Amino acid sequence: MCFGFSAAGISQDNANCNIGSLPSIVLKPGVVCGNELAKAMLDAIAEQIINNPGCKVKISSATDFGKINQQLSWDRVNQVIQYFVEKKGIREGRFIFNYGVEGDVDVIDFTPTTEDGPSMQPPPFPPLSRMQKIRSGKCYY
Repeated sequence: MCFGFSAAGISQDNANCNIGSLPSIVLKPGVVCGNELAKAMLDAIAEQIINNPGCKVKISSATDFGKINQQLSWDRVNQVIQYFVEKKGIREGRFIFNYGVEGDVDVIDFTPTTEDGPSMQPPPFPPLSRMQKIRSGKCYY
């Protein structure tokens, strides 16, 4: 199985944000992008974000702290934020870029919040980026 999701999601951390919980996306090991199901999940998440303008969303991807996986974690968060911004028209300031956290390295988590944080961070190891595969058209989102 190359993709799945956790219906449990992550609960909100502030009463002013009424999105509720959002699902987590599980990717195949070592890949940046998901499949058509992942895109459908992102579209559903985007709709919830658009319908709740008082909320921001922290997008997190874990790593085991090796250089390749740190960059993979960054690539995954960056790809999701760019999809929301470029394809769904959501303002970049609505997202908090959170990569390299502890947890399952093949999961992207979405946490509704009203906290502030960076919507972009510099890549940790650009020469190791897998973004070139995305530019070649192999990504659904």
